[in-house]
Amino acid sequence: MRSNNFLNYDDLILAGVTSQKAPNRLAMDVLFDVQEKLSSSTKLSHYIPSTPTQLVDVLKILRSSETKLVDLINIVIAKPILSAEIIKMANSAIRGKGSKAIESLRQAVLLLGLSKSFRLTLRFLIAELITANFDAKDAFINNVWQHSLHCATFNQLLAPHFYQDELDGYFIGLVHDLGKVVIYSCMVNAFKQLGPGSLPDLKMYKVLFKEFANEVALFIAWQWQLPEDYCEALAQQSITKRNLLAEMLYSADKASETYLLWLKGEMSQTQQQQLCNGYGIDEKIWLKFQILVPKLYYPLRKSV
Repeated sequence: MRSNNFLNYDDLILAGVTSQKAPNRLAMDVLFDVQEKLSSSTKLSHYIPSTPTQLVDVLKILRSSETKLVDLINIVIAKPILSAEIIKMANSAIRGKGSKAIESLRQAVLLLGLSKSFRLTLRFLIAELITANFDAKDAFINNVWQHSLHCATFNQLLAPHFYQDELDGYFIGLVHDLGKVVIYSCMVNAFKQLGPGSLPDLKMYKVLFKEFANEVALFIAWQWQLPEDYCEALAQQSITKRNLLAEMLYSADKASETYLLWLKGEMSQTQQQQLCNGYGIDEKIWLKFQILVPKLYYPLRKSV
């Protein structure tokens, strides 16, 4: 087994990425150029996807003191694919119980409950945003997306223990790694401009992730004008003194990384247990997560 450090996690999510073994001078020039872009808020803003109107509306509802069923339905009904997914999930929940098939969105949301319906909506909207702005077939982007789903679910499970709202945790788990997606896309596009055969070294991605991932994620939150507590939680991922939401996100993120390392055989069961305990993930939460994992797979589709 390898030692329990999280550099191995980047190795796993970069698996399948086409690269060269060692950087040449031209590649290093591109690296410096990308670093310059990421360091400039003016230049970086051109690479940040705009916030979908529906996502803004959903966040407003979540922050409202009077969350209304009709408000959510009005958002979902504008997305036929999402509406169909929610109705299908509701029917799956009653299958074999002798109940009449659910056909209306209102019935489906009432059956699933507002919390689950909001999670499905947030998941759909972030997946839609990623597929609209990035390469949905790219292995790295799909790996980051699946990790984000895992992190969001850990946040959902941890929320009661950290006295947080589970939907706040779920949303921030979905978007916390968008910084890596933006950085990766900047690098890929920069090398594409050099022509066929021009490829970065994987170490270049790791250098950029370590230097800029948290900063870019926070920049996205500012650009989208996300609530202040979301921005604070993202900002505090780089420091040791964190508020409860930030600590929950940190724990969920590291638990998700641990899960992948453990799943791929890069970590022993004992190492996994020790690390998860350190992040506040007890055995009950870990087992609940493992039960949920088969249901979490949600591929990025260009048709979304």
